[in-house]
Amino acid sequence: PQRFQLTQQVNRLREDGAYQEHGKSSIILSRKDHLRVVLSVLRHGKEMEPHHTGGPFALHVLEGSMAVTWGQDEQITLRENDLLTFPGEVEHAVQALEDCAFVLTLYQRTDPTVNIPH
Repeated sequence: PQRFQLTQQVNRLREDGAYQEHGKSSIILSRKDHLRVVLSVLRHGKEMEPHHTGGPFALHVLEGSMAVTWGQDEQITLRENDLLTFPGEVEHAVQALEDCAFVLTLYQRTDPTVNIPH
């Protein structure tokens, strides 16, 4: 088992050079077989371009809010403590509506080396 102090990890990511320069940063907290747990931070207005994750996933917002879009015009706003489950076969994008931090739990049925966009 692994335990993570998420508040401390979020603070470290926000001090990271990538976040300071580009407004986004991520760290893989755990990678076991086909399961990956990723902690990410996005600055207000920054986004993760449309992408596929290679498998179903759960997105848990720890702080702030974000818009998740998919399909033609589908969109949902997620706020602090919201959890969204999603089939990974669907292309989707994420945009920070305010500074946000979130945990992505991803199951990859295919290639576990698929990159998660930064």
